[in-house]
Amino acid sequence: MAAIALAALTITVFILNLPRAAERAARAAERLDQLLWLPPVMQEVFDPFGV
Repeated sequence: MAAIALAALTITVFILNLPRAAERAARAAERLDQLLWLPPVMQEVFDPFGV
């Protein structure tokens, strides 16, 4: 019985933590996007064919 309760508690905590984890991942992706941002002139240098 205790194992079932522990499993239910673990699953509940995991599900409740998903939005927070998604928010942190989105912030990390935004920081990475800002880090990799290039001015338009440099974008043309690195990608002359616009692919």
